[in-house]
Amino acid sequence: MYNLKIIQSGDRIEIYKINNYVVNESKIDEGHKLIDKLVEELDNIEAAEDESKEKQSIKDRVRNLIDARNNIIRLIKCNPDMQTFITLTFAEEQDYKESKASLNNFFNKLRRHYPGVKYLWVLEYGELHNRLHYHLLANIPIKIRLSSSNEKKSDQHKKLEQNFQKKYWNHGWVDIRSLNQEDNTNIALYVATYIVKSLEDLDLEGYRVYGYSRKTLNKPLQEKVYTTDNIEDILKKYSEYDIEFSNSYGIGYRDYKGKHIGTVSYFDLSKKGEIIL
Repeated sequence: MYNLKIIQSGDRIEIYKINNYVVNESKIDEGHKLIDKLVEELDNIEAAEDESKEKQSIKDRVRNLIDARNNIIRLIKCNPDMQTFITLTFAEEQDYKESKASLNNFFNKLRRHYPGVKYLWVLEYGELHNRLHYHLLANIPIKIRLSSSNEKKSDQHKKLEQNFQKKYWNHGWVDIRSLNQEDNTNIALYVATYIVKSLEDLDLEGYRVYGYSRKTLNKPLQEKVYTTDNIEDILKKYSEYDIEFSNSYGIGYRDYKGKHIGTVSYFDLSKKGEIIL
């Protein structure tokens, strides 16, 4: 049993401190057990209704997408050398299975030309025509200065994209940018954040909404321990970090009023002087 989880993603530290987590029902008196049983029966009745099921399905979908977004941010923070941002679009509309086959073929070509390449891809559906496309970050070296998204593309930039498209992606168009030219990490933040907005209204059961090169990417380090330290003492160990965000939420068993007895205190820390995602 642990009450402290720490996730390190490059220069980012996430702390989850669990307090008063109760799961043992034998310590709850019979009156509370009766109330809980009635609540459970009501929940079962509601779950049988189609509308309730749909609401739960949407809630679960959004939760899964938020988890995916958080994992994407962690992976990006662990691999700051992935500075090349590429968008792959389709000239002719493809369904998910067709598009994934095209994407896999793209990565096979890329790996042959760039052994040990790092990449992370994200599925997105366009707002205008609801057509799918892919964003990806990679550590592909670019030898020219790419125009930023606020600039008109140079002829050299256009030629690079045309050659890349001809060599790796014959299904549509490519857009290539460098994070160094995009106000630090704006594109990375876009990839991680808008995944929820783009996909939350779609039924994506069985779909992978993101993926990465598992053999080459650095992964977040996770530690789970039991500690008697309070959160103030824990935070003192990270004095070289700034607290960028903190939150608290309930978990575990509920009391007779329906309130969670346990809580989780969450802290998102970044090394002082670092750019935040």
